[in-house]
Amino acid sequence: MTQCIPTKDGIPYTRWIYYIFGDCTYGTQDTASLLLGYFSILFWLNAQLPQVIENYRRGTAKGLSFNFLSIWLAGDVANLVGCVLTGQLPFQRYLGTYFVLVDITLVAQYIYYCHIKHVDTPPPTKPDQHEHDASSSSSSTASSSPFSSSLANSPSQSTVTSGKKVTSVLGLFFFMGYQVPRSTLSTQQDDLTSQSLDPVTIGFIFAWICTCLYLMSRVPQIAKNYRRQSVEGLAPSLFIFAVLGNLTYALGILIHPGQTRASLMDALPYLLGSAGTLMFDFTIFLQFVWYTRLKRQRERKRITVV
Repeated sequence: MTQCIPTKDGIPYTRWIYYIFGDCTYGTQDTASLLLGYFSILFWLNAQLPQVIENYRRGTAKGLSFNFLSIWLAGDVANLVGCVLTGQLPFQRYLGTYFVLVDITLVAQYIYYCHIKHVDTPPPTKPDQHEHDASSSSSSTASSSPFSSSLANSPSQSTVTSGKKVTSVLGLFFFMGYQVPRSTLSTQQDDLTSQSLDPVTIGFIFAWICTCLYLMSRVPQIAKNYRRQSVEGLAPSLFIFAVLGNLTYALGILIHPGQTRASLMDALPYLLGSAGTLMFDFTIFLQFVWYTRLKRQRERKRITVV
């Protein structure tokens, strides 16, 4: 366990923080920054796991946009690389690792439920009406799901589409994972003669890539919800806790007493990435409220008609 310096700038370390978390904090502001970081972790633990459970319970992930998941995953990979290379706070690295693991789980669920399982397990049909049901099912699916290519396409087309998506995503991650070590290695071989290729610069570039990806990630999900006029299949906690997680994440960085103007500039992409998505998450929250209200109104009308 880390041994704390008894005092720092005349301020004693916070004993109960040291005993519980094993971290050394000095003063109220430092302690609050650490606690906000852990609260952010707690909120994110409650954000994405319920969506994983919801997908498993329903046996489908049709409510999610694959572009949303893949861009979010790419953003989290860039975020983790940037955090490590720019030496951000420990809780940022912990969160980054967790985000990547859960994102991979969600992407794997989408691929399995919407493509592999959808292709391998066609709906059962009656023996005497096989041809009729197959043709009617095909036409009804195409007409009732005009915005869902995975349902409107044939199994072979769906498999090809899935393969292209998976290849694109994996190719992006391969490039990310390969480019950084290679650049770092070449930097070491050149004895750091080129400042533009040092690890911190590369990490900063990845941090801005991550910010752009985060800001773009919600747009496909918002568009899909609008086209479907529904949020069915989405776990509300995914976006409610995302808001809380992003707020505590940003506040934990801002109030840290060790922050300087230079360190805040280094953390700027992470602040924009977390605070900037709040507007999009709030939009999705409004979609939850509106489309849930419309669903209840349709149910009331249906009951009245019956």
